[in-house]
Amino acid sequence: MEIKYNITRKDIWNFNKLAFIYIPIVRYFLIIMAVVILYPTVSAFLNNVAEGIANLIFLFIVLTVAYQILKWLIILLPSAKGGILGDHMMELRTDGVREQTNVNDNMYKWSGIYKIINHKKYIFIFTNRMAAHIIPRRSFATKSQADTFLEMALDLWKNNKQ
Repeated sequence: MEIKYNITRKDIWNFNKLAFIYIPIVRYFLIIMAVVILYPTVSAFLNNVAEGIANLIFLFIVLTVAYQILKWLIILLPSAKGGILGDHMMELRTDGVREQTNVNDNMYKWSGIYKIINHKKYIFIFTNRMAAHIIPRRSFATKSQADTFLEMALDLWKNNKQ
């Protein structure tokens, strides 16, 4: 089965946001950072309410600015010429997954696929713990076609991943 799709900067941002959910090391890092950042704020709040409120406001501003900078960097980082953004073609084959762009033609054997995740807007085919092919569900003519693609990918992966 073959699908042609287009990856946009918004898709890259959405994948990175979802990484917080689907990639354990990213999730654990964020939890640790939240504790490290929030502990002094809560501690200050318990000692002095006015100082605690000021710290919370400052923390909110810093986190909002950091979020926007991170989003900006992630969205602008991929080059339009580098094979990440733009048109892709993916073919599910018995021997693996073939992905083509204007600059590459890659073949991944099923044993090299780390996991496949179904999301309401995307199908992710992870090639390792941190990298995945992002297949937007909008690329399929119908929900049924997307579901068929996902089922075929999962069946081929489960039967050939040894």
